[in-house]
Amino acid sequence: MSADAKQQWIDEAGVYGLGKSYSADGYDGGTSLLPYFYRGTARRLVGEHDDLLVDTVAREPESVIRFSEEFELVSLLRRNGDHWEINGYTFGNDISDLGLVKENGALVQLSKRIDASIARDWWAADALPSSIPIHVDLLDGETVQAQYDAALGTDYLKFTVDELLSFADQWKGTEAYDRLIVYTGAPRGFAWHDRRLALGQTLRLTIDGETILSNTLTARN
Repeated sequence: MSADAKQQWIDEAGVYGLGKSYSADGYDGGTSLLPYFYRGTARRLVGEHDDLLVDTVAREPESVIRFSEEFELVSLLRRNGDHWEINGYTFGNDISDLGLVKENGALVQLSKRIDASIARDWWAADALPSSIPIHVDLLDGETVQAQYDAALGTDYLKFTVDELLSFADQWKGTEAYDRLIVYTGAPRGFAWHDRRLALGQTLRLTIDGETILSNTLTARN
């Protein structure tokens, strides 16, 4: 598939995100539906090297805006008749304002008033990868301020791919789309708990030494 065709695929998809998908107590299987949210259309997704634009939300003076990076495996689903199937995968940063969520968990949608990034040159596949090691850097300019290693893939998710495809049929609004972009959640242990991210800092994801995403936090005009 050409780069232009991959771009068009992204542009025509609805965007959803999953919560607690890597958490030991986040999903118990069976008939329960994994927490999810609708992020909108791909117009709020930026590319591999674009700025992540941030809308600030007015809150009480004691409130804290605490940005949290959430590098995730992103599944690409395609409707095939009356069911969904895996069409490919890529990686994204579904950054959140955790300070807002900690004030009130019901405000998760407002916590996403920040663009998410996505690697638009995605991998075509009919299955999701089981385990991919990732490396994350936090940079001020060219200086690395912090870093960590993690892994993404189905080996760590608390649901099966079949369950994911079943979830998509139950989510509100999916009937409007033939393609879905699904951020599958951040792995346990992500983020820097002892520091806050700030405007002007860059978040970089590398895999096998190759930069997949590198986005700078920037205030939206």
